[in-house]
Amino acid sequence: MSVDTRLLVRWQRELDARQRARAALPRRWRTDPRPEMQQVGDAYVELLAVEMRQNVVPIGLDDR
Repeated sequence: MSVDTRLLVRWQRELDARQRARAALPRRWRTDPRPEMQQVGDAYVELLAVEMRQNVVPIGLDDR
């Protein structure tokens, strides 16, 4: 049985985006013990990850 790895690159990119977004949170948010604040932090991380993914400008040939 072989493992399908076609989505591995995308999954790793998504994981990296979320790790960068979580690292961008203020330290107080990351260490706040309240469950509500954990939910706020998770929602913010998801929004940042989506924003980072959508605002990537591909580098291409300069065809001016």
